[in-house]
Amino acid sequence: IAQTWTNAAQGGLKLTWMQGHRGSGKSCAICKLRDELLPKNEFVLHHSFIRSDSSSSLQVAVGSICVQLLQRLLPSVAEDDRDELSIQVMTYLIGSFDQGLGKMEIRQLLLGRDVGELSHVLVKLLGMLNEQGRSQRVVIFLDAIDEVFERHETHDGFENPDRTLQTRVLERLRSGAEGWKNMSVCVVTSSTQAP
Repeated sequence: IAQTWTNAAQGGLKLTWMQGHRGSGKSCAICKLRDELLPKNEFVLHHSFIRSDSSSSLQVAVGSICVQLLQRLLPSVAEDDRDELSIQVMTYLIGSFDQGLGKMEIRQLLLGRDVGELSHVLVKLLGMLNEQGRSQRVVIFLDAIDEVFERHETHDGFENPDRTLQTRVLERLRSGAEGWKNMSVCVVTSSTQAP
């Protein structure tokens, strides 16, 4: 736990991958770490994948992380700009939308988006946080990545979700991290197999 927090403080983008058999305590460890970090840092973001749950997709996870970040970012934005920023970010995430949409409709819209596009929105939000000029640490927890239900399809079949995470999410975060002077991001993920 202490090592993850130290990694998050070192600047740039860091990845901590927890691997173990089912039932070995990975999710409990992630929850313990998250609960210990929450009082220390307002930028602790979390998504858990659930086996056989149709909303367990990287699109929904990245969208959820973006919304969590937006919710934590809004208090630092001038009150007059909050509604406009919220609409702008939601438009980036799901395209033009009806503000009265329910959770399931938003989920369907997220599933229709490319995870790379959603990762680009995450990089934009993190860039906005960086521009505030204060030293920030962000920890993103993605628990049980191997339980992703909706998998990215390639010409060779369906891609392993840890590969999709690395190539379509983490690579974009790494590119964005090069411009972050005031921020460090640590991604903590877990699975039954090593990446």
